[in-house]
Amino acid sequence: MSDETGFGDGFTPSGVLSLTTDFGVVDGYVGTMKGVALAADPGLSIVDITHLVRPQEVREASFHLRHAVPYFGPGAVHLSVVDPGVGTARESLVALWEGQAFVAPDNGLLPALFAGLAGEVEYGVLDVERFLAPDASRTFHGRDLYAPSAAALASGSARPLDAISRLVAPEECVELDDAEPIVSAAGVRGTIQHLDHFGNAITNIEPAADEEIAAVADRRPRVIVAGVEVGWVETYGEAPDGELVALIDSFGLVEIARVGGSAEATLDLEVGDTVSLELD
Repeated sequence: MSDETGFGDGFTPSGVLSLTTDFGVVDGYVGTMKGVALAADPGLSIVDITHLVRPQEVREASFHLRHAVPYFGPGAVHLSVVDPGVGTARESLVALWEGQAFVAPDNGLLPALFAGLAGEVEYGVLDVERFLAPDASRTFHGRDLYAPSAAALASGSARPLDAISRLVAPEECVELDDAEPIVSAAGVRGTIQHLDHFGNAITNIEPAADEEIAAVADRRPRVIVAGVEVGWVETYGEAPDGELVALIDSFGLVEIARVGGSAEATLDLEVGDTVSLELD
């Protein structure tokens, strides 16, 4: 490709590589990916954002990255392998945002991540021919494609421009259907994007980021999830133990919780379930 594209001109690698996967911590998959990256450059600093994303839950992986990457400095490279389409014809992406680089499958994860962040984003298609191991498996691209390419970017042995086969416009990337909440005269409809360790259901509804959503939240709407109406509070302590509540959490997002318990277990919630803020 030509330098005239300017792709990655503002990126200077810092040697920091973050990993986000749904591989879990029981098997050796994460360790193997780290081994590949460190074999390429033993000086890399590898940060685990999480490996406990629910299997194939792209929304959840996007959530974790969105709320972590603003705290990394310029030059960090973020690799996310939550890949329901591994072994298929789906492409892979290299993205650039605020001096940081991202490597992930083209499965909606990156557009959903950047939808919640301010700043310009550039995309390119990962050059598979350059990075794919000669004896690559069709089912472990985390080891055979993504770890080598992300390590090359993080170490500086490959520039972003060298790591892509072509530029791609944002509208050409795969997008998740429900990545952003829908606002109407009746209220706001969003989805659960993460169920945390406590069983709290964290949605994609962020009042502070949208004036229309803020106007709905300010009116203390009826909050409906799994067919149940839950009360709106400012803090967990406003409600007695066992009560289901909705509130704005530390991420600035609408969260469904059960005081002293698990909203997930009580309502049998899953990532992707609908949460509605309804105006009378």
